[in-house]
Amino acid sequence: MSYRNHDESFRPSVESDNTTLIENLRTWYPATVGELSGVMGTLELVQDDIVDYDAKLEQLHSFYNADLARLRSEYQTKRHYTELLSAIRRLPNEILCQIFLYCCAENDIRNGKPGEALTLSSVCTRFREVAISYPALWSNLTAFFPAAEDYDYHTWEATDAPGLHEQDTKLSSLIQLYLDRSKDRPLTLDLNIEERYQLPDRPSVQLLTRESNRWKHLVLRGGFSDSDPLHPSREPLPSPSLESVEFRYWVISCANT
Repeated sequence: MSYRNHDESFRPSVESDNTTLIENLRTWYPATVGELSGVMGTLELVQDDIVDYDAKLEQLHSFYNADLARLRSEYQTKRHYTELLSAIRRLPNEILCQIFLYCCAENDIRNGKPGEALTLSSVCTRFREVAISYPALWSNLTAFFPAAEDYDYHTWEATDAPGLHEQDTKLSSLIQLYLDRSKDRPLTLDLNIEERYQLPDRPSVQLLTRESNRWKHLVLRGGFSDSDPLHPSREPLPSPSLESVEFRYWVISCANT
């Protein structure tokens, strides 16, 4: 690549003479008809030069942008050689798992978040292999179950809110992924059940209640109807692994008024 060639390929029609131009601007030039005619002729050539300059600048802009992108790509490639020697690549998998376990203490999947375990497993091939091989990383979940937009106060039948089914389908897929990858590990759950939510009808919640035998620590937040399977007044669901239950809730009566 030769930058000089790009400079030499353009020749303006009017050579710039700033000294003479400034001197003329300080006088009454053009003072005669001949001088006026000469300036007008030069001006036409200058205007043509301006068009050519614009075209040339656009050409150079495209050329240097492409070259800059190439240099940046080459620079990044060279940096990858140093990354091959980074300290984290030399960590044994056992230590890497402990770091991951610390990061995945909650696995927050609220509001469309993927959770820390899934995020870590998407970094690179090694992280994915390590994360998937360690079920404990996937055994903690913090989830939020949003309410339907409307429901009938007398029958407690939730209406289909726009997008609610699609939202719950995505949440169900994510929960199923964590349940599958946690294998038979005991589960630590922090579940926020929003008020005005018909709990039994949601596949995302059913996935977790079917795994109640694996619950180890459970935190329930939000509003519950007295017919909900997770209502605090009911007998605890059987779970040989259950060590602690915490309720942060308000009760919604379903009795007809």
